[in-house]
Amino acid sequence: KSVVSIIVLDVLPAIVILANSLCLWFSLDYPGTPRLWESLEVAFFFFYITEMGLKMRLFGVKDYFHGEDRWWNRFDFACLIMMCFDLIVTM
Repeated sequence: KSVVSIIVLDVLPAIVILANSLCLWFSLDYPGTPRLWESLEVAFFFFYITEMGLKMRLFGVKDYFHGEDRWWNRFDFACLIMMCFDLIVTM
């Protein structure tokens, strides 16, 4: 893997996941600003969708679901489906 692909496909998503976790934690401590937390949740959702689409584009759909990282990718896909349903129900 190149340095750019490591940063874009490994490091950046890890940072976003950490930021998402921190936002979830802060939203429990500061529930008085629901619009902010909803907006951030949508932003995280679009980042994760973009990440999945980029991986599918780079590696192909077959390799995304059946390649070396198939279990992580399937887990990510399942999380995105649940996140999508959550956004539909709560928005």
